[in-house]
Amino acid sequence: LNVNLAISYDQRSSWVVRKDSPLLADDINKWYTENKTSPDFEASAKRYFEINKGMPYTPILSLQDGKISQYDDIFRKYAPEINWDWRLLASLAYTESNFDTTVVSWAGARGLRQLMPATAHAMGVPEGMEHDPEESVKAAMKYIASTTRSLRSVPDETERIRFVLGAYNAGLGHIYDAMALAEKYGSDRTVWY
Repeated sequence: LNVNLAISYDQRSSWVVRKDSPLLADDINKWYTENKTSPDFEASAKRYFEINKGMPYTPILSLQDGKISQYDDIFRKYAPEINWDWRLLASLAYTESNFDTTVVSWAGARGLRQLMPATAHAMGVPEGMEHDPEESVKAAMKYIASTTRSLRSVPDETERIRFVLGAYNAGLGHIYDAMALAEKYGSDRTVWY
């Protein structure tokens, strides 16, 4: 598939149909005309064409004083629940949300710990509290604990943390798929490469 092929003048969306399918082209054009101002179409266009998937990063508050964020006390409070260094939790939040409690990702993840709403609610976050930093961290601890239990087949603790971090970002199903592929191709499924 050649994605560099120009099929029309530069615009937000284009489509190609076979020359012998004029009715299909007419139907697509009609659908577009009727739906281009609908909320669903606008949300899709924004998601795929406008929202930058990257995030601007700000500096650490004070490296000299060991202050990573204004939420350090929350990370310290909940880190013992999963037996992780609080700084690892802070670094994960920095990567996920840049410590912005109001951020919503391109995929719909919300808040400091960038949990999808369904996951946040399943982990006990009350409706409407997805952006509360403490609720977000508490839910993330439950999610990390659950994911750690799901990855107990990884015997080395350091390796398991790597897998958990990967699952936090990509989802546990993708990690299981990667482990199966590693095994299929003769690699150790319990080592993060």
